[in-house]
Amino acid sequence: MESDIWYTVYFKLIDTPNTSKESFLFEHGIKKGFQAYAYVKEKLEYSGIIFIGYRSRIDKTLEMKLFEWGTQRKIRAENLHKGMKVYLIETKIDKDTGEVIEDPKLRIVGSLEEMWLCHSGHLMAPNVKIRKLFP
Repeated sequence: MESDIWYTVYFKLIDTPNTSKESFLFEHGIKKGFQAYAYVKEKLEYSGIIFIGYRSRIDKTLEMKLFEWGTQRKIRAENLHKGMKVYLIETKIDKDTGEVIEDPKLRIVGSLEEMWLCHSGHLMAPNVKIRKLFP
C-alpha cells in the first residue's frame, strides 16, 4: 500500500540539547509551519535537515536508542550528505497522548548516516527496508 512507504533516515546521536524550538528555528531562518521536514542552509548548501515529531515518539526514540526518523514526504537524496546534521523538534500538540506542549523543544541532534525507502506497517513498528537511497 502506497501510504505505508516512508523515507527513513538513520543517524548517530550527537546531542540532546532540549533548547527552545522557537529560538532554534529563528536562529536558522526557518519559518514556522513547515510540513514534515525542512532544510538548514548555510552558504548555499544544505547543512542539516529538521524533522518535527510528537514528544512521545521522540521520547521513545531516545529510550530505545533507535536513531532513525521517517516521513512519507519525499526526501531527495541529492540534497543529503553523510554527516549532515539531523534535528528532531517537538510539535505543539502530541496527537498520540493529547498533551499540549507549552514550549516545544529541539530534542535531538544527530549526524546523518544513510536513508532508506522503507515499508512500515503501523506506528513505531520495525521498518522493513526496501531500497537504500543514500549514500
